[in-house]
Amino acid sequence: AIINIRAILSILHENRPVELSPQDRELYELLFRPNHFSPRQFLSLRSIAHWREANNSALFSEGDPVHHLILLASGQCDVTIANQHANVVRPGDFVGELEYLQSEDSSGEGGGEPVKSPVSVIAKGVVHYMVWSFADLHRLLH
Repeated sequence: AIINIRAILSILHENRPVELSPQDRELYELLFRPNHFSPRQFLSLRSIAHWREANNSALFSEGDPVHHLILLASGQCDVTIANQHANVVRPGDFVGELEYLQSEDSSGEGGGEPVKSPVSVIAKGVVHYMVWSFADLHRLLH
């Protein structure tokens, strides 16, 4: 009976309304809600993220170690390899997700050697994005 009460309380807590800023609400509706994240799950991820802005500058530079995951919220970025255009990053796109997975050591504990970026990601004008450090993500997800 106690386990059932805990489960009910957990469900009630999860379903309580949450307040999201307009910027967070837009990102939640764009990417997280369609992927079946609850607002509370989004807030857990959001709590360890930082909003950043760039203007015609590099978010990642080819060959540099990657220590964070980026989610583009607005604007566009060019992706280049050896100074050749390779792709475009748009709102809702992640950058650094493969490096995060590759940086996990074989024990699954995280903290493996930083992976070097195979590309440069450069903001075209003003972009807004969320950043998670690999270490913070690892602590939250494991």
